[in-house]
Order: sequence, then structure tokens, then C-alpha cells
Amino acid sequence: MRRFHDDPPAIRVIALIAWTCLAALPLRAFGSPPDHRWSEPDPIARSVPGAFGLPVLAVDSAGLPTAFVYELADSASAPVLVRLTWRDDRWVRVSRLGPASEIEPAIVLDRERGRGVVWIAPDSTSGALGWLMHATLDAAESITCIGPAIEQTSGLAAAAVGERRWIVRSEQEYPRGSDFRVRAATRTGTGTWRWFAAIGRNEYTCSIAALGRDSALVVYAGESGLVAIVLSDSGWGREQSLDPVPWKASHPRLRAAADGSLWLMWSEKSQVHLDQFRAGVWTRVDSLVARHGEGETFWASWGAIAGGASGAPVLVWGDRGHGATKDDVLSVAFGGGDPGAIAEELPGSRGGFIPSAVCDRDGNVWVGWWSVEQRRSLVSHSYPSHAVAGARALTTRHGVEARWRFEPPQAGLPWIVERSLGDGSFVEVARGRSEGALECSWLDESGPNTRTVRYRIRRPCVDRRVERVSEAFAP
Repeated sequence: MRRFHDDPPAIRVIALIAWTCLAALPLRAFGSPPDHRWSEPDPIARSVPGAFGLPVLAVDSAGLPTAFVYELADSASAPVLVRLTWRDDRWVRVSRLGPASEIEPAIVLDRERGRGVVWIAPDSTSGALGWLMHATLDAAESITCIGPAIEQTSGLAAAAVGERRWIVRSEQEYPRGSDFRVRAATRTGTGTWRWFAAIGRNEYTCSIAALGRDSALVVYAGESGLVAIVLSDSGWGREQSLDPVPWKASHPRLRAAADGSLWLMWSEKSQVHLDQFRAGVWTRVDSLVARHGEGETFWASWGAIAGGASGAPVLVWGDRGHGATKDDVLSVAFGGGDPGAIAEELPGSRGGFIPSAVCDRDGNVWVGWWSVEQRRSLVSHSYPSHAVAGARALTTRHGVEARWRFEPPQAGLPWIVERSLGDGSFVEVARGRSEGALECSWLDESGPNTRTVRYRIRRPCVDRRVERVSEAFAP
């Protein structure tokens, strides 16, 4: 995979990076959820032979993971951007969107569930020029061309509200110069894309999030430091400096929170920061590091932010081996953890440093990355290890009550009650979430024959391979 300006030249970094002892700093609000596990890293090529590159993750309207990845059918073919979805225990190709370059696509997300993807399609007549493409992901996928694009890009992001779409990218000023400046475009419905004047001096990375139907917030990083600016139909607003030090901040990532505020994740080489933007005010939430092996040293780099089931964000970032440490690895921190907790390494992610992350309908975190060492697109996800215990059915005057508990107890765990009548198969009849240490229960008021009815409890997971199902029980 081609990367541009992975690490700015040392002369620009200067001596402001205090990278030593990355494992020593405590986290105030982050940590690992209790009794969770990670699935074994699963190569996408197991399901879709020829898949390669960073799998960029999203969720569909049903809360199922979706992945955008490149596919190479054979050595004589050009790479194609394909859309995959997860079904039971594997990835399934949904569609082929079109030819694509080696630059990762950007996912369009918004609170009104408008979804899309933006990517660069190469121009066969030029090695430097291409076309910026946009696909709306719905029942009838539609693909439009936004306009010409320079393949030399180090940042690409998109956002949406209703029919409004916003795109921002850090783009090299080829052929006029080598600096990377920030360009943005917007469109409503099927109208024409409108481009805004380029801003910034030499800014390598950028992100965008919609503020409403008529404006969006852009954050970029580079020679200008870390800068936030509002973009509206009238153009760029006033720049707001979040950190004035040139080349210190990198890889900003914006994501909408459930309460209408915005999360901003960004990295400097010594640590990762999380800020919150609410009602025009920025607040520092936390600064994070991860615990690694004794004597290992890392620099934080690319990151991804996902919305957790509790409303708190989940942060994933790449730690790049520095000095005597040659390995790269992904680190992850869950919002809402105990004070003093430390972020963890993602098991099996050695060799990965650019992640994509999303939460599925059950609140489990899916992380995708491209393993440089293995030359494979990999995905791993979290899942609770809790067992269903004490399942039983009680006959009451109001019906049959199913009771059970999770061990160890935890609030927010999803559950499904399945019922079988006579010799019939089990059918889902109810679902919900656990409430802490309390025993779970569900009342069957349908008046089933207590001599032939059976129940069982399923702790669901999008990945059927790690679901837990209780033994059948009866009144």
C-alpha cells in the first residue's frame, strides 16, 4: 500500500516529542470492558479470495458490519473497490463499485442513517491524476463522479446529513508544488458538487463531521498545527487553533456522539488525545497510551474512533515501533473504563498500524487492518465471554416466566429468548439487555401448553461462531 508522509521529516518534528515511557501514563476514563475477548484475526481472503488493502468498516441499517476493500481477481486485472457484509460467520460480497487506486476510501456517515463511500478511481491515461467517486449505499446503489483528483493525497474524509454531502481531503498541489492543502466540496441531493478554495499551508491529515444541514466542522493538522474550522455554504469560517505547534498533531478523526456533540481523536507521537466539541466549546477528555512489552518503545500514529454501546467512544490506533522496537501493533481503549486503567494491545495485530473500527448492533467492536508482514486484510472483533446460567421456567397465573443470569453479571449484555412448541424448532420471541447484577426474566403471556413448551436463552453475536446458547429448559 502506498503511504504519503507517514512521518514528517525529523527537522520538522524537532525535539518536542517526549516519547519515552509510553506505558507509564494512567488513563482517567478508558479501559477494557470486563470479561470481553477478541476473536482470532480473520483474513478477509478466507471469504473473498483476492481481497487486499485496509478494510474500511461501517455498519448497515441493520447494524451489521460492512467492509470496503480492494479485490484483485487475477494478476492481469486492475484492483476493484468492493463492498462486503458480514453474514453469520463470513464476509459476503454485496457489490463491485468500480476501479480504485491504492488510497483508502472514506465512509460517509450521518445521524439520519444516510450512508455512502468516497474513493479515488485512477485515470488510465495518467499516473498522477484520477477521479473522485461517490456511491450512495441504499437499495439502489448509485455512483457519481465528483470531479478530477490528484492521487497524491494523505487525507480523505466525508460526512452527510439527509441529502447533504460533504467531502474534505488533504491534496498535493500538483503540478504547481509539493505542499498538501485542504480542499472541500459539498452537494445537496443529485445537484452539482461545489468546490471551495484550498486552505492551509502544508496539512497532511484532515477530518470532517456535519454540524447540521448547512454546515460542517473540519479539523486538519500539519504545518499550521491542529486547526478547526466551520465550512458552510458561504465558505470557510474563522480558523480556531486547537494546538499551535507545527507538525505536533496528526491524524485527526471526528465522530458524532449520541448527545449531538462531536468527539475528536488525534495523535502526537507520545500519546493519543480525545477532545469533545459541544455548543462551540472544546474540552479535553483524556490523553491515552497503551501498555506494551518491557523495553518496547512506540510512536502513536493513525487512529479510528467508533461509537460504543454505552455512548462512550472506543479508540483504536496504531503504535509504530521506534528505536530498537521494529514491530508495529494496534492499541485499543474502551470509554467508560475504571480510573487508572491502561489501553491494551489488540491481540494478533502485530504488523498492523492503520486501523478502521466500528461497533455493531450488539455493541461489539470490529477492527480492520492491513498486515504488512502477512500481506493480508484482517478483521477482529470483541465479544463478551459471559455464560448463561441458572436458566429455568416458572409457571405463574400470568403465564410462563423464563429466568436466567449471566456469569459474571454485567449490565447491557444483549439476550434473546427462543421458544419451541412441541417438536417444533426454536423461534425468537423476545430480546433485550441485562441490567447489571439483576437476574434477567421474560414473561410468556401467550398461554403455551406447559407440558410441551421449551425455552432457551441465546447471548447473540453478529459472529455466530462465538454465540452462547443455553440448554433447553421447560416449566
